[in-house]
Amino acid sequence: MDKLTVVPLGADSKGNCIYVSDGTSSFLLDAGVSLKNKSKGKISKTQLAGVDACFITHEHCDHASHIQDVLNHTIDVYATKGTLDAVNATGYRVNVISAERPISVAGYKITAFESYHDAEEPCIYLFEGDSARFCYVVDTAKAVWNFKGLTHIIVEANYDTEIIDKRIASGDINAKLGRRIKFAHLSIDKTVNWLKSLDLSSVRKIYLTHLSDDNSDITAFEEKVMRATGIETVVLT
Repeated sequence: MDKLTVVPLGADSKGNCIYVSDGTSSFLLDAGVSLKNKSKGKISKTQLAGVDACFITHEHCDHASHIQDVLNHTIDVYATKGTLDAVNATGYRVNVISAERPISVAGYKITAFESYHDAEEPCIYLFEGDSARFCYVVDTAKAVWNFKGLTHIIVEANYDTEIIDKRIASGDINAKLGRRIKFAHLSIDKTVNWLKSLDLSSVRKIYLTHLSDDNSDITAFEEKVMRATGIETVVLT
């Protein structure tokens, strides 16, 4: 269960799309970047052609603006009805997934769970397969899921409260935007607290994603999670 390839085609506020593969089954997590521009040099044409499905968390542009690009690559797209309606995605490759109603795709049981974000019907995902068991948790104000037996974790650590509060106080960031970030995303401390609440005995690696360019610290975040969990941690950039 150690083998899981995780490649960020985009993993920040500019755009999010992560390629995940166990060598047999392959998925895209979100569609916030152009596959034509971002996949070059990161994943091969063969890897891209082998993607089984793309799972969208919500309709915001940095996660869903390139759904049509994904569909043009003949990749099936899955999202909640609220998300699909918000982006007006239609077609035979567009599929509705409902919260806590698992589906089977490419040998995995995949379950969406309602998340806590300022979107129509946002969700996060749990993937359960023979080769790996991983979650994708992004764009949520809180993490409440008690997942068990995970081998890999992909989770947002969007900002550091101290950094963002200092930037608000100095006028570097608009106070309304700062409040919105804190209202809608996981801070590094919230992420660490959630990780510590889980049974991490089977976890091989933790991936931190969706860091805010100006409100985070890559090295500090990696070190903080590793100290708290004892598990190798990598920030996706």
